Formats: sequence, structure tokens, C-alpha cells
Amino acid sequence: MTARRVATTVFVLLVAAAVGGFGVTPASGAATGVTGAAVTPSTVTTGDTTTVSVSLTVEGVDASDGTTGGSVTLSVPDAVDLTDARATNVAVGPNASGDSGTVDADAGTVTVTWDDDAGTADERLSVAVDVEDAVVTRTGDSSVTAAVDADATGGAEVTTTVGTVTAVASGSDRSVTGTPATLYLGERGVDLTGLDGVNPAGESQRLYGVSGDAEGSPARVAYTLAADVTAANGFVTGGYAATASGDTVVSVVRPRVTEVTLSPGSTPSSVDVANGSVPQSVSQLTVTAERNFADAENATVTVEDADGLDVTAQVTDSPTIATGESVTLDVSDLDAGDTT
Repeated sequence: MTARRVATTVFVLLVAAAVGGFGVTPASGAATGVTGAAVTPSTVTTGDTTTVSVSLTVEGVDASDGTTGGSVTLSVPDAVDLTDARATNVAVGPNASGDSGTVDADAGTVTVTWDDDAGTADERLSVAVDVEDAVVTRTGDSSVTAAVDADATGGAEVTTTVGTVTAVASGSDRSVTGTPATLYLGERGVDLTGLDGVNPAGESQRLYGVSGDAEGSPARVAYTLAADVTAANGFVTGGYAATASGDTVVSVVRPRVTEVTLSPGSTPSSVDVANGSVPQSVSQLTVTAERNFADAENATVTVEDADGLDVTAQVTDSPTIATGESVTLDVSDLDAGDTT
């Protein structure tokens, strides 16, 4: 898999109106509150180009006092990379002029500024900006906050969260969050970007063995958005940290099927004939499987006849056992003898 840096475009819409809120005491020209905030879409794909629309109402702005440099500053967490981002299509109105937008990648902010232009004491300002070429680099929730400095004093009169965008790694096999996360030796395409200390999407990661068979041995993945937990990448069972002196972020275990139950009939039951025998009058057997990797992979049933031939396709069209489910086998055409 080839990692790629891709762009996120953020469209922001803010409206200023005269309604008190949030318990602040406004200065001349100051906003008094923020209402009606929303961020759409609420879910995006990690690393993919998207357009996010943010809307809110900023209450109680005096646009009649000739203030220059009023502003709304949007802040995003480190999960949103603004290194190559730019603010375009900036528009503020009515009764505002000189609107512009700037990006501070180091601070993780996008700021829209404007000057009053013969407005009213209770002006409603519509502010729009496109933030192009940003990159969502981590799976999980990213909160977007807005700080309003309508009177241009250098301090925010109102600061509030305007919404949350959840990034999902839809191209990965699964995503893990919380530490230590359990990985299964041999699984592929695991999204690690939601783990603290692990590098964001588009980067590789060196992991340091700190416990079990892994102690003292490093492992490496080429892309944190789709990690292959394989021996070829240095993985063995045990705990791994993201830094040489860090805490365990992932624990690698071997996938194991702990119990297989064969029940006569088309539904699971307490009757188990595994390692036993059934009369030829039994035409169906239902298979359930307990395993330690149910959160990562489904189990697959393979059936062999007495000669060691794979007859799975003869007894079922769907040999996969998903979590909490079972597979029913049609054994009516199997000859007498041992079946595995």
C-alpha cells in the first residue's frame, strides 16, 4: 500500500447577531455569545480529501464603531495537519470590508479578519472561508473550536467548541484505540494512528519491544495507517512501545481458536459431537468457534473428508464465522467415515 498525503477543505460559516450568551461582559464591539454551531459531515475518512462545513451564530457584535481587524480564529488539534493549507474564498458581510484569511500551521489555526463598514450595533456577519490542502492524519475525534475577537482587542470575547469531526480509516482492515491495543501476529492493514505516541498517517513507525518475547527487539511498519503485524516486519509476541523508554502501546499475541462446537441440526445447541460420531440420518451440523481474535478477524471453517480432500464447498456456500454467529454444514451427501 502506498501512503499519500491528501487534502481536506474546510468551509466555515459564522453569523453574528445580537443575543446575549455565555455569561461574558462584552467590550465595545464585542460579541456576546455563540449559538447554533454545527459541523458537517460528522464523519470523514482518515487521509482522504473532504469538505467540512462549519456553521455557527456569533451573537451581539457592534459593527457600527469602526473596528478594524475583527476576527474569528478556528483551532484544530494536531490530528489535522495544516502544513500545506491555505485560506481561500474568504467572504464577510454584510457591512464589512477588507476580509482576509490566514493559516498558522504551527499553531493549528485559521483566522478570518474583517473591518467594520458602517454596520449596526447588532450586526449579523456572515463569514466564510475555504481551508484547502489540509490533511486529517489520525483516526478518531477532532474537535474544532472558534475564538471570536469582534472588537479586535487581541483577546477572545467568546471561545467555544463548534463541533467534532470523526475520522475513520475505511481503507484499513481495522482501527485500534486505547493502549495497550491488542494486535494479532500475522494480521495486516491495521490502523494505528489513533494510538497515543504513534506517528500519524503517511509516516512509518519504529516500535520497541519491552516485554515478552518482544523484549529488546524492534519492529517496524511502513505505514501507520495500514500496519502489517508480521514476522517480516520484526513482530513477535509481547509488548511494544512507541519510544525506547515509553509505555506499552500495543500487545502482540498469537491468534488462537480455543473451542469448536459441532451441534446436530441447523442451530447451535448445548449438544457437542466434535470428536464424536453422528448417524447418517443427521443431515446438518452447526459449527460455532470461540477464538481470541474475534475483534480482528472472522473464523473460516474448512472441511476435509476421510481421504483428506477439501470438501468445504460441497457442504456450505459460506464458511465464514463472524463474531457471535455460526455456520451450518449440509453433510447429507458425505460418505460414512472420518470428517475433519
